[in-house]
Amino acid sequence: MEKHIKAGALAGIAGGVVEVIFMAIYCALTGKDGMEMLGLVAYTFFDGGALSGLSIHLGLSVLIGLAFGIVVYSAERFNVVVRYPVAIASGVAMLIVIWAFNFFVLLPSINPEFVAFVPLEAAFFSKLSFGLTLGLYRVHPSYAARSVGALAWR
Repeated sequence: MEKHIKAGALAGIAGGVVEVIFMAIYCALTGKDGMEMLGLVAYTFFDGGALSGLSIHLGLSVLIGLAFGIVVYSAERFNVVVRYPVAIASGVAMLIVIWAFNFFVLLPSINPEFVAFVPLEAAFFSKLSFGLTLGLYRVHPSYAARSVGALAWR
């Protein structure tokens, strides 16, 4: 299980970083202020700035990756081999559920400023990029030590 936890944490960090890059590109193309967006992430929890928002985002990304690693570990305990198509679909599905919960249930009540600042479509595609990255990082004991960029396709 330790290998799945480590791989899941790395996958979460990778997904979180890809999502930040996606949103940075979105902000550059639309004229939105990326630092303000990160500050609004922090504001979900407390009145903080962009660095706090980035730290919170990456911390939550690690938690998502850990959950993904535990799910894959649990599946493999029942002799289910989690291959790339399933891992990718699972990562995408997981992040779409998180996006829907965040933007339709949680954030409108605790941080409506963030919902108003980030269009649903941009948030959806940012979560899609996170989910694809999460799924591409195959969480399997024999691949857990490999870096995110060194995927072994079968």
